[in-house]
Amino acid sequence: MLAIISDLHFQHTADDSIRFRKDGELHEIGVARNVGASALDRFFAMVRERAERHAAHDVELVFAGDVFELHRSPIWFYGGSGVRPWRVPESQADAPPARLYWGEDDESNPLRRTLCRVLDAVEREGAENWRVLAEFVRTMNERGIPVRVHFIPGNHDRLVNAWPSTRRRVRKLLSMDPADDSPFPCKLAWSRDAGYGVLVRHGHEYDRDNFPCEVAAGKALDLTIDDYLPACLGDYISLEVAARLAIALRARCAVELRSEHGGDFRELYFALTEFDDVRPQSLLKKYLLNRASAEDRAIGHLQALMEDMSAAAKWDPFFRRSVPLPARILVKLLSPWMISLLARLWLFDDRRPAAPAMFAQFEPDLIRGDVDLVIAGHTHNTHQAPLPTLGDEDQPFFIDSGTWRTIIHGLDFRPNRTWQAYVRNLLRYRKDPLLLLRELDPRRRTCFSPIRAYTMIFCYHETERDANDADGRRIEVWSGHLAPVELRHGTTPHLGRYDLHVARRKQPAKAMQLAFTRLAVRSLPGRKSHLRLEFGVDDQRRIFDQRKVRRGAEIDLTQAVPRIEPIPLDPELDGELWAHGVKVNLVWNAMLPWALDRLPRAADGSFIAKEGELRMAGYGGAEMIIGYMIEQAEAGTGGVGAEFGWVGAGRVLALPALRSKAGQVSCNVSVGQATATAPVAGRQRPAYAIPGLPHK
Repeated sequence: MLAIISDLHFQHTADDSIRFRKDGELHEIGVARNVGASALDRFFAMVRERAERHAAHDVELVFAGDVFELHRSPIWFYGGSGVRPWRVPESQADAPPARLYWGEDDESNPLRRTLCRVLDAVEREGAENWRVLAEFVRTMNERGIPVRVHFIPGNHDRLVNAWPSTRRRVRKLLSMDPADDSPFPCKLAWSRDAGYGVLVRHGHEYDRDNFPCEVAAGKALDLTIDDYLPACLGDYISLEVAARLAIALRARCAVELRSEHGGDFRELYFALTEFDDVRPQSLLKKYLLNRASAEDRAIGHLQALMEDMSAAAKWDPFFRRSVPLPARILVKLLSPWMISLLARLWLFDDRRPAAPAMFAQFEPDLIRGDVDLVIAGHTHNTHQAPLPTLGDEDQPFFIDSGTWRTIIHGLDFRPNRTWQAYVRNLLRYRKDPLLLLRELDPRRRTCFSPIRAYTMIFCYHETERDANDADGRRIEVWSGHLAPVELRHGTTPHLGRYDLHVARRKQPAKAMQLAFTRLAVRSLPGRKSHLRLEFGVDDQRRIFDQRKVRRGAEIDLTQAVPRIEPIPLDPELDGELWAHGVKVNLVWNAMLPWALDRLPRAADGSFIAKEGELRMAGYGGAEMIIGYMIEQAEAGTGGVGAEFGWVGAGRVLALPALRSKAGQVSCNVSVGQATATAPVAGRQRPAYAIPGLPHK
């Protein structure tokens, strides 16, 4: 018996959450995207029941690609290293063509090192899934029905096939032979003579944007494994578009996202995190507009995010090589605003890709008559289609194996799409002008709803088709849905969006602070520039504004005027270090690359004292290094411990317990024109009630 699933997309999501304080309580928001172990348990129970009912001698369990989501992770952006699945640093730019895309299998290879960090995160978050899989294989073997696990890499996890060490690691996670480091196959076939007549592949070979070779007329269906490893345009779009937009919002609007009144920014962040799941993709732009109104403060930042995305494309050699010549010329010549507009039209157009069955008909195994059933995934759309036959053989079929990932289904309710229809309704609009406004509002013309797909395929050997089954069925295709749960505060996230109340730390943490030490301007357009930079940690911001900054300048931030104060670190928040800025010009300000990173923590969640750097680079010919120091806060400097936070209804501020060497310290709190002063004896925690303190 064959049991086939695909497109599970186990993803690194731990760093997608955002913590903030509201009404004196600690909140965490995010989107739960990964399939839980209960879903795998349910699937394995179905496999077990069918194997026993059909008296199967063995089970071939096939993971048909995109099991691991290795593109959509902020780790690719951390530190500004510039490493991407399609690009390596300049130090390896002269590598031989045969090694250009993946490099050596050791820690000196930055591409492998970054990919392993992503795989580490995916392994940690899916630990329960790997345990459930291993338990299923073990119990089935004990019942006398051996299970053989197979894995076919897809376009989102193709790089695990690049090095022997990653192949061994994936085999260990999927309960395969961990000593085997041979390349994973690009397809699996069980011929008619073997009792099945089934061909399984991932299916990105049918998609021109997600395969590195020509796919027309089945040209990609009989290639070697090495042909699958080079990058394709879809790699760029999944990381530099689908993932970049939400991560750029975290860097550019870090304070607003964590503000008590930043609900509109958090709603936009939700939409950007999920919008790659929208189907059909022609409704992507309407989905973003549906999630935010024109009055929201956050919607104005969407244009800046689009400009950032298009500017990164303009400076990326891989993107310029991967798009047609007219698009390359436009990207090179047009302004950032026009590039942004064209990017929207190009990325969010209404193209309908060719159906996979149109390519499946060219499968060599199908033409030779070895198989008559082709199974592939990749599209996330479950469907079946007949394939043309060359003779009197049984009718061949193509079956899409769907996905286990969330799909946001969209539906456009615009009955009147032409201007003639609006002219005909002119009298009706004149009687009720609000009717026209309501019809033009995209939130009233479209609706969206997330749902978790759950598709599996079972194929039976010819000796298993009559056992306890009057139908003698050959295949079963089951597609269900795991609906996201509407979470209440304090519950555990399962699927979809969540907003949780997080318990305060029980053990006080050592008070730490981050001090910005230097700014190294490695590269900058123009001889002298006016720089305006914003950088900070979580919800705290510092500003650097200086004129006549030269390329190659080394600026001591500890002596900057005005003074850049150290940032007290809050161990209950994310510890996210961010930076962005502009080069001030007379006509318009040129956007500079942003940067994002996570500060190092110990096992107990406290910050680790160390020196570090944050690199701002990526486009515009600009590269800057911001140096910083994480150190223990001295008594009386306002270092933040575990007891930092707003308490009450936003009108009482609880400060950390501070103690000077003399045992006495005086704390001052100023909010607007309201000031309170109180002495602190020993390790008491002062609390200030400031009358009339506004919520903002």
